[in-house]
Amino acid sequence: MRKIVGLVTLAILGTQLLITPSISHARAQAATGTLCVVLYADANQNGLRDAGETGLPDVNLSLANSNGAIVSNAITTSTTAQCFENLPAQVQYTLKVDSPLYVQLEDKPFVFTLDSGERIEHEFGIVERPPVNAEMSPLVIPLNTTTRLLLSAASALIVMGLMSGLGLLIYGLFIFPRRPKTAPVDQNVMQTQTKISMR
Repeated sequence: MRKIVGLVTLAILGTQLLITPSISHARAQAATGTLCVVLYADANQNGLRDAGETGLPDVNLSLANSNGAIVSNAITTSTTAQCFENLPAQVQYTLKVDSPLYVQLEDKPFVFTLDSGERIEHEFGIVERPPVNAEMSPLVIPLNTTTRLLLSAASALIVMGLMSGLGLLIYGLFIFPRRPKTAPVDQNVMQTQTKISMR
């Protein structure tokens, strides 16, 4: 009888242990939310996505919390929405577009707060940055992501080469041990010393 009671108790405890993690996992998932963003080129600047207005690739999105700290970054694609998942709920977030080529139509960034399990889908249009007076702005050359990475890598290699050369120069001039110079040996003195030692 004790064995049966022990087995039943063990089965009940095992079932509780299997159920409890899934409940806590569901609660952990419910305490987060998702934001999905689509940026599109708003050609007519009406703030609505019309037919033919396509998504824009290679635009950086920054998501900041209420303290202003960046919690996530993403780069858009032209075909799919960019989603920020598992964001803690009941936190105020600010979404900013960082691009040298485009600006938002809205004067202020998109500010939102997620509820538990909520999914916000937001589309907003951006337009090309208006030209600035050439006398006041430096030359800005639009580059895609691959070109930026290649330029960064080349610049890093150049700096590393220059710093290595500077290090070798400092080592050669100040750190490398120098051998003391010896006076030239006079052959007559050497022959005299040899004759004396032979006697």
